[in-house]
Amino acid sequence: MAERRPSLRGRLITLLVAGTGLVWAGIGIATYFDARYHSGRIFDAQLAEYSEVLAAVAGHEVYEIAGKTTNLDHDYGQTSTYQVYSRAGELLLRSHAAPLSPIALSDGFSDEQVAGERWRAYRRVDAENDFVIIVAHRQDERDALVRDFAMRLLAPFAIGLPLVALAIWLAVTRAIVPLVRLARDVGLRGADRLAPVDAAEAPREIVPLVDALNHLFARLERSFENERRFTGDAAHELRTPLAALRTHAEVALTTASDERRRRSLEQVVAGVERAARLVEQMLTLARLDAASPRDETAADLGEIAREVVEAMRPEAAARRVTVVLEAPSKGPEVGGEPAMLHALVRNLVENALRHAPEAGMVRVGLGEEGGRAKLAVEDSGPGVPPEFLERIFERHFRLPGDSGGAAGLGLSIARRVAQLHGGAIGADASPSLGGLRVTVTFPAFGKETLSHGADSGVTHFNKETDS
Repeated sequence: MAERRPSLRGRLITLLVAGTGLVWAGIGIATYFDARYHSGRIFDAQLAEYSEVLAAVAGHEVYEIAGKTTNLDHDYGQTSTYQVYSRAGELLLRSHAAPLSPIALSDGFSDEQVAGERWRAYRRVDAENDFVIIVAHRQDERDALVRDFAMRLLAPFAIGLPLVALAIWLAVTRAIVPLVRLARDVGLRGADRLAPVDAAEAPREIVPLVDALNHLFARLERSFENERRFTGDAAHELRTPLAALRTHAEVALTTASDERRRRSLEQVVAGVERAARLVEQMLTLARLDAASPRDETAADLGEIAREVVEAMRPEAAARRVTVVLEAPSKGPEVGGEPAMLHALVRNLVENALRHAPEAGMVRVGLGEEGGRAKLAVEDSGPGVPPEFLERIFERHFRLPGDSGGAAGLGLSIARRVAQLHGGAIGADASPSLGGLRVTVTFPAFGKETLSHGADSGVTHFNKETDS
C-alpha cells in the first residue's frame, strides 16, 4: 500500500489555523485577566462611591434608625452589602444581606472571610458623624459578573475562529492553484514532450522550481537528441562496413584459393579495425555531446601532444610520414579535462596522417599568442577547397571524391572538445606544407615564456627514427 503523504494545502491550513487559534487563545486569556483586573477596579470604585453616598444620605439620621435593616441598594442587592457601626462598635444600620458581625476591621479595601463567605470590602470612618461605614461585595457574585463580562468579550473570538479557518482554507486553496496547474501540466506530459513549462503565472516562490524543471527538461531533451543522433549515426555508418565484412567473410569461406582467402581475411581484419575505430569515435562524440564544462584543472597541452605523437609513431612509420612536433619544453597549460584534450589532439593528428601522402609530413605546433594557448596541426596533403573549409567540422561530412573510408567524426570531436573548453577552432591552407591546417586556441591557464632556442622541443618522427 502506497504511503499516504500529507498535502501541502492540509499542512498549511493546519499550521495557520493552529497558529491563529494559539494566538487567539493567548489574546483571550490576556483579555480575560485584563477584564477581571479592570472590572475589579470598577467594582472597588463603586464600593468607595457607595460609602460616600451612604455617608451623605444617612448623616446623623443613622442614630434615629439604629438597628434597622434597609434595602436602599435595591438595584445592587445581589452584589452590594453595607454596614454602619458607631465608634463604640454598635451596629447601627445594615443591608438585608449583611452579616451581623463586621465584615472588615481595617480601613480601606480588603478581602475578608466572614460567616463562611468571601467578601471584597471597603471600610471608612466618617469622623464628622462619628460612625464607621463598611460596603462590600460577595466575592462569588463579583467573580460571576467578571466572568460574564469577559465571556461576552470573548464570544466574538469563539465565533470568529471557524470563520477565520474557512477564510484560511479558501486563501490557501486559491494560493496553491499555480502549483496544482504545474503538477497537472507536468503529470499530463508524455515522454516526448519536453518543452519548457510556462512560468508567466507562477508565483515568485515557485519560479526557482519551474526554472529547475525547465533546465531538467532541456538536459533530457539534449540527452534524447544525443541518443537519437547516436542511433542514427550507428545505423548510417555501420551499415556499409558490416556489409563489406560479410562480403569478405563469405569470399573467404567459399574460395578455394589460399591467396584469395588470405586477402579476404586481411580485409576482414582491416574492416573490423575500421569499425572498432568508428564505434570508438561515435561513443566519444556521444559522451562529449552529453558533457558540460567542468572545473578547470591545469593540463599541459605540450605533454599531451608528445604522448599522442609517440602513440602515432607506428602508423606514421608504416606510411613513411614524418611527424614534426614543435613545442616548448613545458606547456602551454590549458584549463580543462586532460582526457578530452587528448582526444582532441589525437583526432587532429589522425586526420592529418590520413590525408598526408606517403613520404609526406605532418607538423604539430604549440605556442601562445595573445594570452591564449595555440595548437596547430597541418599536413602536406591535397588540402581542402576554400568552399568546404567551414563544413569539414560537420558530422559525417566527406569531401567529394573522398574514398578514404573515414566516418568524418574526427574533426567533429575536436570541435566539441574545443567548445567545452572555451576554445575556438578553425581551418585554412597550410602556408608551408600546402595541405590543411587546423588551428585551435584556448584560454591559457598560465602564461609561460616560450623559448625556441637550443631546446626548442622540435621532434621528428619518420621511417628512420622508428627503426
